[in-house]
Amino acid sequence: YWMSRDQRVHDNWALLYAQEEAQKRNVPFAVIFSLVPKYLEASIRMYGFMLRGLQDVQEACLKLNIPFHLLIGYPQDTIPVFVDKYKISLVVTDMSPLRTGIEWRNHVCDEIRNTDCGLTVVDAHNICPVWNISDKVEYGARTLRSRINKVLDYYLTGFPPVERQDPQLAASVFGENWKKSTEVNWVEVKD
Repeated sequence: YWMSRDQRVHDNWALLYAQEEAQKRNVPFAVIFSLVPKYLEASIRMYGFMLRGLQDVQEACLKLNIPFHLLIGYPQDTIPVFVDKYKISLVVTDMSPLRTGIEWRNHVCDEIRNTDCGLTVVDAHNICPVWNISDKVEYGARTLRSRINKVLDYYLTGFPPVERQDPQLAASVFGENWKKSTEVNWVEVKD
């Protein structure tokens, strides 16, 4: 799971979908985050807040035997290398409607196009996936509200818990010492 916009382990449909797909394929599941050196006009305070949150994500992943990899660099540079190194068969990511997120997704897709790896986007941010509500730009809440209300009962469900992964399954791809090799020196990253 390429975590981007939705930086949380629990109550995250994209993460749950990625885990479900890994279980179907009988392959290990991991979370990756590509930390870019500069994001729009984000201040050092914003980065600090995000890094503290990512540290919590890493701790939650480790409790569930899910490897967490913090990649440093732009996604189009880091994710294809990760896919190639670990022979990843599917990258699941969360949907971002922002121009930068779309560009990153498109660049990653272009870079892995000639591999055996697929890319799936999951709307983990909204109750109803945005693409199931409207296929055009909506200018008023009046028209959008009726479209949402038509499908709300279908999507308004509770989140299942993230399942603990068998540590031997994680070790089968990421190595016996995957917990040690995925440790992040958060003080160093903050510098």
